[in-house]
Amino acid sequence: MSLPTDAAAFLRVLPVMSKSEGVWEGMYRRYDAEGKFMSAHRSRVVFRLLRDRPGPEIYSQTNIYRFADGKLQVIESTGTFDGARLNFGSDRGVKGWSIDDRTDPHGRICLMYMDVTVDTPQLKAGTTCYELVQVSDCGRFRTRMTQYALGGKTVMRTLIDEEFVTRDWAAKDWAKLELAPP
Repeated sequence: MSLPTDAAAFLRVLPVMSKSEGVWEGMYRRYDAEGKFMSAHRSRVVFRLLRDRPGPEIYSQTNIYRFADGKLQVIESTGTFDGARLNFGSDRGVKGWSIDDRTDPHGRICLMYMDVTVDTPQLKAGTTCYELVQVSDCGRFRTRMTQYALGGKTVMRTLIDEEFVTRDWAAKDWAKLELAPP
């Protein structure tokens, strides 16, 4: 028997992750393996749950980064819901999955796993990443911590603090709106 893979099932099975639907803005801070500060950049994340699709391809996300030198980077991700977890991939060679932490009695935490499949400016192919996502009870704030390892050895960590902007991700073309440098 197959599990339902539509948006209604996603909302039911992944209620914590569902709280992330919409537009978030914040700051990424990167640190090397020894904890030394490397860089910071502003971000806007547009998380879309495509309710009009019967499933399983119901997820789309755009990450927009503005760096201190003014450079802009846009990363597109899409994904499928298999009835238990979100499986996703990006246009920059990252693939992974995400689930709610069902052991969290407060219903605030999601866990994400990612494989880097091609070399990027920051990471080498073969790097694995775990990200812990915590959504505040009020739904206005989200914190994320990502740890990257290559061959089992930590190579980088990222701390992300975000504030909720709107659930109405379709109201504007958020990827084209100005995002100030840090």
